[in-house]
Amino acid sequence: MERQLGKLERELDHNMRRVVRGGQRAALTRASRITLNAMKALAPTPKSGSSGLLKKSLGLKAKTNTRTDSVYVIVGPRRGMGGFFQRPGRRKRELRVPGRYAHLVEGGRNSPIWGPVMPRPFINPAYESTKSQVLAKYKSLLAEETMKAAARIRRKMMRR
Repeated sequence: MERQLGKLERELDHNMRRVVRGGQRAALTRASRITLNAMKALAPTPKSGSSGLLKKSLGLKAKTNTRTDSVYVIVGPRRGMGGFFQRPGRRKRELRVPGRYAHLVEGGRNSPIWGPVMPRPFINPAYESTKSQVLAKYKSLLAEETMKAAARIRRKMMRR
């Protein structure tokens, strides 16, 4: 009898942690869209001779660490996104992966070969300007999303 109670207790604890993480993940993802939209608005617009892939590659990804029961969202250029781009007047197409050069656009660079390039920040200003809005939205969505996560897990448990 004690063994069954222990198993039931562990299962209830596990499901409760899943409900909380599911609610946090959904609420944080929805709230982070504010920062993503601001980042897209501030991202440098493509000039002639530019691919425009940097702006297109901006996205978000929610991650869950089950060991520490923490949830976080990564907002920025997606790593796998890229494409081939052909500069005007050139025959060869080149591969552009914005995740590899976004930090150079953000912070600028000083290259001995190409000379200095001025920074065009768009990630930090978007984060700083939307930080309080995201937190407020997260707080307002957390209860609603946690209830939805509980309902999802309840439906899964009923199917067993």
